[in-house]
Amino acid sequence: MFSKLMALKIDEVGREKSLAFMVLFSFMVMMLGSSRSIYGVYMPDDYLLASQKMPVSFYLNQGRFIQAAITGFFNYIDINIVSSSPIFTPLFFISTSLASSLLVITLLEKRSSLIISCLLSGAIVSHPAFSMMSVYHLAVVCFALCMICIVGYMISFDDFIKTHNTRSALTASFFVILACGNYQPAFIVIIIYSVIRAYIVEHKLLTFNNIKAAYPIIVGLIAYAIFFKLTKNMLGENHWDSRAGLVEDPLLRIREIFAFLPSFFYKNWWVIPKQFGIVLSVASAFYITTYLYKSNKLTASLVLIPFLLLTAIVMPLALLKVWDPTPRALFSISFLYSSVMILFYNESMIRLKAILLSIAVLFGLISSNGYLYQTEMAQKKDALLAIKSYNLVKNSRVKANRIAIVNNNAINVDSWALNGLLYFLTNENMNISSPTEDEIEQCDKFKNESRLIEGKESLLVCLSN
Repeated sequence: MFSKLMALKIDEVGREKSLAFMVLFSFMVMMLGSSRSIYGVYMPDDYLLASQKMPVSFYLNQGRFIQAAITGFFNYIDINIVSSSPIFTPLFFISTSLASSLLVITLLEKRSSLIISCLLSGAIVSHPAFSMMSVYHLAVVCFALCMICIVGYMISFDDFIKTHNTRSALTASFFVILACGNYQPAFIVIIIYSVIRAYIVEHKLLTFNNIKAAYPIIVGLIAYAIFFKLTKNMLGENHWDSRAGLVEDPLLRIREIFAFLPSFFYKNWWVIPKQFGIVLSVASAFYITTYLYKSNKLTASLVLIPFLLLTAIVMPLALLKVWDPTPRALFSISFLYSSVMILFYNESMIRLKAILLSIAVLFGLISSNGYLYQTEMAQKKDALLAIKSYNLVKNSRVKANRIAIVNNNAINVDSWALNGLLYFLTNENMNISSPTEDEIEQCDKFKNESRLIEGKESLLVCLSN
């Protein structure tokens, strides 16, 4: 039975049916890995939106004008965007499954194993980065649209490569603009797909046709940059995000990058265990080794592509003032592993490869659920402490015009999200103010206990474990 399944080829089953199998398999993997995020697991940003409306200018200043438009729409109809996440989170799962499956089936040879194709797509969507994206309920609609834009780009670019049709090129450029306007890191997935798709036509990188193939990306990027410039301060400046600006110490940044790179392959990365990266790295190395053993087609371009794509993944983040290599910002690495295996695809020792990919998918699922479980447990602790501060305030006889909370490392969420957290738990907007330096000094005396300090018209909560 297993041998018959392994022998199934994409062209034997049919492209449409094979794609349907791959999407279904990937969707099941995503549901197993991230479904906990649909209800009950939230981020500080979600708490913030519980008690106030997000200013549209915040996203325009970041160049995310599609998310700005979506936020503006929800602000206009006066419905909290977080409340709609049960609609958009499954859509994110479906669109991500479709994007990963379409990438694999388009880049792989038609005579490739269907089971391996499913596992390559599953290895992409099982990456814990997607569980970390799915818990951002205020942004999951944008992540879903991002993946839909990537799918649209893949279809348009594939048609452009085959026909050199100007309309297909402009359509692909349009999807580049939309993807960047949603979430800029998605652009790297477009780069990964485009480079490999152009390479497999001529088995070279620097050719006239491949330079022409970059036309949709270049036009899309230029148009996006112009649109960003025109809309950035359209509704005023917003300085909520302190990460803006370019790197100030290039040499230090280079050292930071080289110290971080092993996290992709054999070191722990946030809550992603090193075993996940190790299995994917071993699977990739195994594909490369068997390819070299079986084929004489090794070229400089083929060797260079993985390094170029890895550079493309890290470079945008490396140029920013603040070095913050989160899995969410670098989610495109999930597409790189399978893309490398596609580049060096061969069916030598195919059962062992299937086992390695299955183990990778399993580790991804375990890591994703582990992250969501840790996040959920931390939120339960935060909820208890937040209710504790709420009860202290409510039991006071002072009619306070101002309430401040000093968080002595008791609650995990940032101080700017505390008011939203309390609103989330009590459905009451307490309008918590940021503590002053004097208030922080007052609470330094009570680092080991929670205490309420009453003023004439103010309340100060010193919150400790």
